[in-house]
Amino acid sequence: MSVAPRIDSEFQALLPALTPDQRAGLQASLLAEGVLAPLVVWEEEGVLLDGHNRLEIAQREGLPFGTRTVKLVSREAAVEWIFRHQRDRRNLTPDQLALVMGRHYNRTKKKDHTYLIGNQHAKQGLQKVEHVAETTADRLAKDYGVSDLTIQRAGKFAAAVETLKTVDPDIESKVVTGKGPTRKAVIAAADAIAEPETAKALLSPGKPVSSPQGAPKAKSTNAPPSDGMRIARSAAGKLNEIRNDDLERSEAFAFMRSWLNAHEA
Repeated sequence: MSVAPRIDSEFQALLPALTPDQRAGLQASLLAEGVLAPLVVWEEEGVLLDGHNRLEIAQREGLPFGTRTVKLVSREAAVEWIFRHQRDRRNLTPDQLALVMGRHYNRTKKKDHTYLIGNQHAKQGLQKVEHVAETTADRLAKDYGVSDLTIQRAGKFAAAVETLKTVDPDIESKVVTGKGPTRKAVIAAADAIAEPETAKALLSPGKPVSSPQGAPKAKSTNAPPSDGMRIARSAAGKLNEIRNDDLERSEAFAFMRSWLNAHEA
């Protein structure tokens, strides 16, 4: 049996939780074929970088495993290695990828902010800080192949998940399945964290979203029923064109459900 590498809790927290299907599939594969891919270890520190779930299953089931090492010059280089490796994975769900992007953005933005405060340009103040943050979003947007706004929204989502762990420790496991609360609901619940019961209610799946008080009702178009069904079918067809790996697929469907709730006669 190989000697297990050291687990760094901060590194492990960068990785999104597995869905139940992913965990079950991984365990079945390891039990059937063994741990084929070696775990990746930071050579200088003996810390595990990739393979946390494989290691946990291997130790529990008594499976042998191998390791390979990578040389890295610093802790920040190790963090960037982890994010880069996660970014290149092809089996991430949209919400898992959003967590990876968001955590990458939040950590990098914080690092850039810290650098700014410590250098000779600190006197330029918040305007310069905001510029650095925007540059961080632009840079990561290119790396992940998305827009800078998607990166910033992912940052809000990732921060909200961490905030909500105080009222729901399993929130991350729920959202990565794609069947739990939407990202919009997660962010709204985090904003309401000062009222834990309200936050929990916002996270309840299937909770109807009411229209704002005093909002005008949709005007009747007096369209005949046949036109209504034709338009509804056309809208449904457009929704079906959204790719399964689209990061905002779940939010699009949630928006349509909210709109229907608000405009239902």
